Amino acid sequence: MKIEWDIEDTESFIQRQYVSIKSHIGGEFMLSSHSINGIARSYVFTGLDLHDGVTYYVSVISCNGADICTDATSLGMFVDSTPPSRGMFAITTDHASDPDLARHSAGWMTWTSHAVYLAWLGFSDVHSGIDHYMVTVGSSYMGKDLSKDVTTIHTHTDTNTDHGDEGKVQLFTVETSSISNLDTLFITVWAVNKVGLRSHLVHSAFTISPGGSLDLIRRCDALSCEGHCICAPQDQQCPYSASLGSCNDITSSKLSSNQC
Repeated sequence: MKIEWDIEDTESFIQRQYVSIKSHIGGEFMLSSHSINGIARSYVFTGLDLHDGVTYYVSVISCNGADICTDATSLGMFVDSTPPSRGMFAITTDHASDPDLARHSAGWMTWTSHAVYLAWLGFSDVHSGIDHYMVTVGSSYMGKDLSKDVTTIHTHTDTNTDHGDEGKVQLFTVETSSISNLDTLFITVWAVNKVGLRSHLVHSAFTISPGGSLDLIRRCDALSCEGHCICAPQDQQCPYSASLGSCNDITSSKLSSNQC
C-alpha cells in the first residue's frame, strides 16, 4: 500500500515522522508505527495481510525541530480483491431440484421488435456488494451487434422479489436494433461490484418464439474449433462438432477466412 501526504513547517522544519495502519473499530489488524525521515512525503507498506471486506485507516504523526507533533488519519480504504459470483437468467424451468423454486417473473424474459425484457438473479458479492450490471445482445456467439448501446449501466436493485439465497431478482429492459426477423439471440450479462471488479460472464442463447417469449437453448453443438458453446456445464466445453467443417491449427500462419 502506497500512501502520500503533505506537511510543512517553515520555522523548525519536520524532523521525524511515524506512519501506521489500523482497521475499523473492533478490527484485529494493527500495524505498529514505522519511524521515517522528516523529508518523506510518501511511504510504501509491504508484506501486509489485508483482508477482503475490511476498511483500513492510515495515521501519520509529524514532529518538528521543537518537538511539537501533529497527527492526521486518512479516510477509510475499503479492501475487496474478489470478483462477484456469477448468477443466472430467471427463466421458467422444470429442471430445478426444488419443485417450488419459481424463478420466473411474469412478463419478463420476453421480446418485442426493438427490445428484450430480461430477468436474472444469483449474482452476489459478500464484501462490497453488486453495484451494476452490463448486458450485450448479439446475433452470434459472444456477439453484441444487436445492442443499441453496449455502455448502458443497469443499476442493481434490492427492492424486487427475494428468492432467498439466490438474492433479489433483477428486471431490466434492454433496447436493441430490429430483431423481428431473427430466430436466435445470444445474450451476455455480467455484474460489477462496488470496487469495480467484474464477475464471470453468463452467456446464453434464446430462441425467439412467436408470442414474445425467449426460450433458453439447452442443447447445442460447439460453435468454435475450441469447443466454445452456450449449453455446456459452466466453464466447460462442448465436444467438437463435424458441422464446423475442417479446423486447422493456424498458430504460426496468417488467418484466412476459411480457417478456425
